[in-house]
Amino acid sequence: MLSDQIDKAKRDETAMMELINKFNPLFKMYAAKLNYEDAHSDILLYFIELIKSFDLSNIIQLNDAAVVSYINVSIKNFYYKKVQTIL
Repeated sequence: MLSDQIDKAKRDETAMMELINKFNPLFKMYAAKLNYEDAHSDILLYFIELIKSFDLSNIIQLNDAAVVSYINVSIKNFYYKKVQTIL
């Protein structure tokens, strides 16, 4: 399950890289929309911080769809905050 992989990624660099590779298309999409040089790096850094601080007990249903949705919404909210700082 994805929740197990997230828990492992908090301690293991290889597991973190697997998560990064899994969500990289999402990062690329929002980085292209932000359209500045370090956008991908900023999103990646945010994602790593998100995973490190991810409290799985806050999610009511620990199925993969709920976890993916949480991550998608978090990245989208990060994007919106960045857009506001750019404008």
